[in-house]
Amino acid sequence: MKNLHAANGRIYAQIGDDGVLRKSEKQRDRLRITGGREHALDEALLQEALSLGVTRLELKERGDDGVVRLWRIALKDLLRYGKRRILRGIERRTIPLVRCDLVYGSPEPWYTAEKAAMKKEQATPKKPQPAQLGLFGATPNEARWSYETN
Repeated sequence: MKNLHAANGRIYAQIGDDGVLRKSEKQRDRLRITGGREHALDEALLQEALSLGVTRLELKERGDDGVVRLWRIALKDLLRYGKRRILRGIERRTIPLVRCDLVYGSPEPWYTAEKAAMKKEQATPKKPQPAQLGLFGATPNEARWSYETN
C-alpha cells in the first residue's frame, strides 16, 4: 500500500496492493460547474496511478447530511467519460458520478433518474443512419427498396 501525502503531510489518497486508488471527499466539494454531480481528481495523480497499474478508483464521500457513500469507477471509464479541466491553475480530470457505481450509501434522486435514463437509452436499439442522403432524401438502396416493395 502506498500513501500519497499533501504538502502539509496529511494523507489524501492511498494506492492499494489490489490495484485500487482510494480517495476521500466531501459532498460540498463537488464541482459546482457541473451542478454538483462530479468530483475532480488531479491529472498528475491519475497519471501516477496509471503508471503504478491501478485499475479502479474508489471515492468515499461524506455527505452534507452525514450519509457516507462509496463510489467506484474503472480508470478506463474515467479516462473515457471524465473531462480535463484546469481548476485553480491545476489540471484535473472530472469524475462523473453518474458513470460510477454506488457501492454503499443511499442514492440521490438525480442519480437514480439519470441511471434509469442511461439504461433506457442503452436498451432501445438505434436505427443506423445512412452515411449520405441522396438527392431526394433517400440513399440509392433505400429508393430501390421502396420501389421494389411498392
